[in-house]
Amino acid sequence: MSELPTEPITLEARTLSTHPRWQLPLALAAVPIAGWLAGLFGQPPVTGLILWGLLALPVTVMVAIALILRPSNRRLGLRIHAEGFFYPAYKDSEFSWNEVEDVKVLGAGDGEAVLFALHDPPHGGGSRAVGVSRIFGWGNFGIRTDDLDCTVDEVAAAAERNFRLAKRAGRFKRREVSRDAEGRRHTVGFGTGRGLRL
Repeated sequence: MSELPTEPITLEARTLSTHPRWQLPLALAAVPIAGWLAGLFGQPPVTGLILWGLLALPVTVMVAIALILRPSNRRLGLRIHAEGFFYPAYKDSEFSWNEVEDVKVLGAGDGEAVLFALHDPPHGGGSRAVGVSRIFGWGNFGIRTDDLDCTVDEVAAAAERNFRLAKRAGRFKRREVSRDAEGRRHTVGFGTGRGLRL
């Protein structure tokens, strides 16, 4: 059995741009067409369109400039590091690894996702992330990478390694057995039997 690597993996992924890719090329192509209709490149094809070309030219130039200067609309979509991870599609604050009960990769091909089971999941959460875990019937939420600039394999490698390193480093509360007033045993802490009566 190979030894677990000791170095954590840091992964930062940004969301993909939500702007359609065809907008800028179309606006850039419209500028010379408007100039041609306005008669800037010689005799226009139809003399009655010169006025329309002159009106369209400043509009197409302004649209092209606005599309070139607009922000890319890309933002931080996922950060995984040694202390925990941040996934704003599910929760606005960061998770620490001791909040995670287990990490799994399920699915195949384009349907693959990294799923997380939490000790105490927050109420609500992103519907898309929760929906991924419901599809697979495991965990509290899942991460798909079709809207991130990384792959499922990269997310899985970073999440699984950092989770295992944190677990090995003792950042988790050990399972404890306690008894209630009637003498029944309860388990608390890390493990699959957490909170179940034994």
